[in-house]
Amino acid sequence: MAKREEDKLLEPCRRWLSGFLKEKHPRATVIILPKTDRKQLRYALNDVGLAPCFAESSAWEVRVDVVAAVQKRRQTTLVFVELKAKPISLVDVGQLLGYCRVCRPRGAYLLSSQGLSSDLHRLLTTYGRTDVLDFGNDAMRVGRWDVARTSPDWSSMIPPGDLATIAL
Repeated sequence: MAKREEDKLLEPCRRWLSGFLKEKHPRATVIILPKTDRKQLRYALNDVGLAPCFAESSAWEVRVDVVAAVQKRRQTTLVFVELKAKPISLVDVGQLLGYCRVCRPRGAYLLSSQGLSSDLHRLLTTYGRTDVLDFGNDAMRVGRWDVARTSPDWSSMIPPGDLATIAL
């Protein structure tokens, strides 16, 4: 599907991620970075004054659909959400995995209104290759974005669960 279909998912996802992280971390400050789908992350961080929190960010030439910064005490962490309007493929996993290896967010979601492709689903479930979702000490979660509820369909998430364990 066209990028325009993905654009329709952006604002609902930004609202969901903000509320989700504020609920999980009530003592933290949550900032949803503006226009990270259209602007390189290094510029978006600079625009909101967070570039000094990430020493390597001047080299980050990535565009992630939705990015949250979570600040607690003197630590700032990032959470990524990449959205697709087509079934998620292994190529999509590789894209977000590359972003995560470079930027080292504390959590990452890859969500699609169409769920996972049959090949990716088979790789992750039948063959148990959830290791392809790992980056550093973390793993991305892949699943379906529920358009009606404007939130992830938690029952579709691989690996199961949410990122409630984001340590700050």
